Amino acid sequence: MSTIQAQCALVHVDSNLSAVATIQDPTVSLGFNSVVASATTTQSTIPLGAIVTPKRFLVSLLSGDDCLVGLDYGTDGVTFEQRLSGIQDFTFFRLNVEDKIETQTITTVADVSDSLDATFVTLDGNSGTWAIWIDTDNSGTAEPSHGKTSSVEITSIVTDATAAAVALAIYTDLIADADFLLDFSVAYDASVDDDFITITDKHTGTRVDLTDGAGGGATGFTLATTQAGAAFAPSIYIKSIGVSELVVAVSPN
Repeated sequence: MSTIQAQCALVHVDSNLSAVATIQDPTVSLGFNSVVASATTTQSTIPLGAIVTPKRFLVSLLSGDDCLVGLDYGTDGVTFEQRLSGIQDFTFFRLNVEDKIETQTITTVADVSDSLDATFVTLDGNSGTWAIWIDTDNSGTAEPSHGKTSSVEITSIVTDATAAAVALAIYTDLIADADFLLDFSVAYDASVDDDFITITDKHTGTRVDLTDGAGGGATGFTLATTQAGAAFAPSIYIKSIGVSELVVAVSPN
């Protein structure tokens, strides 16, 4: 886990009025990419490094001629809507990715005489496929055959737990799994709905929806996809009026 800080300051010199905004975001994506790039009259792509879901971009003119910054969402071609003019001029913007993030919910049921033992649900994440499986009372139940690449064992559910207790136990065990939290965030608020969990993808992409276990492994939970994930890989372009040098920073948050 790391933290990325973004800051923007605007100063009106004549009146000495100023405004400063600072945003700090934790990120679990693969880092922060900052490079010095050259631009010519031929458009070129800004490098994203290992960032899977880029969200914020800062482009600042270091030297040379005016430079244009453009976006291409893969439908209408490149649109150069931003221009850098003068040394240290910059543009800072955030991409809208929230409507392309998979969001799913689980409404739990009570356990009845270990009825939830060895049951599971499955879902997709950025790193691969996942199973969330239940071992009631942490009694050593064998992991069911789910065919997924990763799994989280839920051990905090006790025999005959209420639906609310089941939901809280699943939430508690999920947020304790560091690998799961690289792909998803998990929300639970007993004051709003005590048997309800929300799992939100941390990356864009098309996903297979949350599915109840097969082959006798069904939990009986009510599963819903409230927002389907979608691919989102816009290209960010630079193009100089002549020859320019820029600093480019890309952030996943």
